[in-house]
Amino acid sequence: MLTEKEIYAGHSINYPFPLLYERKDRHLFYDENFSFQIPPVHLHHLTDVVFNSDTIMNGWSVLDPFLRHSHVNRFNQVKRSLRLRLQKVKKRENVILGFQVWGNNYFHWMTETVPAIIAMRQQNSNALVMLPKFMLDVSFVKEVLDMMDWQYDTFSHNESIKASSFYAIPIPHVGRFNHNFLHQAAEQLRIKAGLDNRIVPFRKLYITRGKARRRKIINEDAMVEFLTKQGFEIHTLEEYSLDQQFQLFNESKFVLSNHGAGLTNIMFMHPNCKVLELKSDNNNYWCYFSLANVFGLKYAYMLCKGNSLNHRDADINVDLKELSSMIEKIDLMN
Repeated sequence: MLTEKEIYAGHSINYPFPLLYERKDRHLFYDENFSFQIPPVHLHHLTDVVFNSDTIMNGWSVLDPFLRHSHVNRFNQVKRSLRLRLQKVKKRENVILGFQVWGNNYFHWMTETVPAIIAMRQQNSNALVMLPKFMLDVSFVKEVLDMMDWQYDTFSHNESIKASSFYAIPIPHVGRFNHNFLHQAAEQLRIKAGLDNRIVPFRKLYITRGKARRRKIINEDAMVEFLTKQGFEIHTLEEYSLDQQFQLFNESKFVLSNHGAGLTNIMFMHPNCKVLELKSDNNNYWCYFSLANVFGLKYAYMLCKGNSLNHRDADINVDLKELSSMIEKIDLMN
């Protein structure tokens, strides 16, 4: 049995070009980055669902849209469904799907999974949030669960869950944010973290990826020395709790960072504040451009020479003269 309910209406987006946009960079963008019809958000309620950490089945149907962004071939689905059927089963009455296959990534957790859980709990506050046990080892997952005071349950890698009543929301296209869906999540998180909406932002923030495995700044020492003289604070987000991270961004009028998950926290900035993203010159991922537009921020980017053709891994070298010019121009913009 399946029921489907629209909980957030679809809408169109028409985003302006980034600050200091140059026409020569147009090949890195898709038309959909600027103009797109965002679909509505639908809550699905199913009965007698069996699932584990990578497969959901209702009868013999594999329900990948609740766990994955892209289509998986049929052979892979069959293998996963057979593995699911052979696992030890735990029964639960009333559950909310609390994970996806990219759920241990901060961006996807905060912009896709957490908003879905919040929306589903508004429809059914008595349901348990269900997720794999290994996700509790991811610090930001456990922090959000505790911050929001959600009742949750877990299952191990060799177990599956059979749910009499199961709630889920399909995963949206990456970066195609439904504005109301995301705003309601950000507001709930702001309240739980105790953020002050009345504060006048005053910080200039540089977020370093010095502790990350990839996408670092090659000449970061020189850049940090330059930014410090420009009044920027240097912060490593791994050193802070989530509520401290939210607070930093809530107090910031200008955030500068290399492309990476830390930029997800711009969702806690105040409208009209500024974001400058440093990117490898072949990076065509614009999720933070879209996120900035959702929250009414002024977004700019700077393309930098990378040391790899794969922009997901590339460390970059930042031209400090160009960076200085960009910061000066952005500072002068209203």
